[in-house]
Amino acid sequence: MSFVVFGERWEMGHQEIEQTFTNSGWELDGSFADHLVIGYDGDGLSILVHREEWETDDPTFEIIDHERILTYWVKDIYTPQQARDLLQLFGQPPEGREEEAGPPPSSRAHRTQPRVGVCYLQES
Repeated sequence: MSFVVFGERWEMGHQEIEQTFTNSGWELDGSFADHLVIGYDGDGLSILVHREEWETDDPTFEIIDHERILTYWVKDIYTPQQARDLLQLFGQPPEGREEEAGPPPSSRAHRTQPRVGVCYLQES
């Protein structure tokens, strides 16, 4: 998979996703490293990507507000504050997701228009 950061194209894999999470202000939680890459902010927010997603050309990331029990699926890696803002605007309870394993169809994930300072994923 490839992505664009500050106008430069990069190839992305597991380690690159971890690095992009940390560069965007997330702390890493390696407790499920074989299955998930998890970033957290220490204030009730997380961003994660499932293994089957990081192995694709167009991954989907889940942002989660653990205190308000909201989730939102995105196509970009956001800073914790940007994720908080998106969850406030678009976050939904994860109801009905129990029967679905892994990420939702890509058509349901949010992708914004490029802004300076945010990592935007693009197909190579």
